[in-house]
Amino acid sequence: GFRMSERHEKLIRAIQLVQRLSGSRTGLTISELAAGMECSRRTAERVLKAVGQACDGLEAIPGDGGEKRWRM
Repeated sequence: GFRMSERHEKLIRAIQLVQRLSGSRTGLTISELAAGMECSRRTAERVLKAVGQACDGLEAIPGDGGEKRWRM
């Protein structure tokens, strides 16, 4: 069967993250991003950092309880 390479999996996660952030007016927390991508918080943080380096418009918004919310 077809096995996606790790590189392809990373690209798919980045695209999913951009789609989720673009579709959220109020932004999403790292925890919400991780849950939506079915990955760990640390992986979500890495993908968010990579997307921020590659795309303009990533914005951090102070959220309730001190956790940042991210949107594009």
